[in-house]
Amino acid sequence: MIDHKDTPVEFDDEGRWPAWVPQWIRDLPHVSADAQARRQGVEPLTSAADLAVPGFFESDEEMEELIADLYESRARELHCLQHHREIA
Repeated sequence: MIDHKDTPVEFDDEGRWPAWVPQWIRDLPHVSADAQARRQGVEPLTSAADLAVPGFFESDEEMEELIADLYESRARELHCLQHHREIA
């Protein structure tokens, strides 16, 4: 059996589940992100400063390296997705 744990779920053009998704998952009720946040007591952000963690990065260079790596990995992922759609 193939492990699809890390496979992103992509619905087809008509909103159907991929064949590999088990029926019990397909049968679960849809719960919106807002409803899930309310259930978990998550408060909305009022400003980007709410996300700041003072001292998280030791230097500006360390933060810039992380951002550059993030952009590179996202570009690589986008390229892979585009290539996958071309051959599918």
